[in-house]
Amino acid sequence: AIARVPVRANAEALGTSAGTDPHTVEHAETGNQTVHRLLALLLRFPQCNEHVAVFRIEEMLTADMVSLYNAIRGRYTGATSGEHVDSGSPETVSHGSIERIELLADREFTDWDAAQARQEAIICAQQLRKQYIERELQSIAARFRDSGLLNADQSALEDRFRVLTNELSTFR
Repeated sequence: AIARVPVRANAEALGTSAGTDPHTVEHAETGNQTVHRLLALLLRFPQCNEHVAVFRIEEMLTADMVSLYNAIRGRYTGATSGEHVDSGSPETVSHGSIERIELLADREFTDWDAAQARQEAIICAQQLRKQYIERELQSIAARFRDSGLLNADQSALEDRFRVLTNELSTFR
């Protein structure tokens, strides 16, 4: 079992901002804080990538976050496993984004050892995966309510719903 390491989100380091819907903003900021925290851990402790790869991080992130994730992986892991890592184009990965992640890594993880970092990276990846699955299940449920589904579409959604529900049950 993995012991829980406290998550200390730093809004200033993450560059979060307020929006119009406090519930949506709070959920988005929490998700972004978790993503930024994971990226900072991977920046400071590149060896953590092998422990979180099983969570399929790329499929859970927005396009700009995937570019940032790939830039950090490419920059600090060097794609040594023989796989090609797309480091992101300059248009999608800004220097400021990398700097915010570096700042967070410097503030939060300077005194951490590799074991603490691995544990926290896994916790962050699990949180992201759980949030992703919950959003996917909500989306599927909304599509089920759509009366225009064909039987084949409904069957595929039922299968996807079942797979995601089973995976979600492993996080509870």
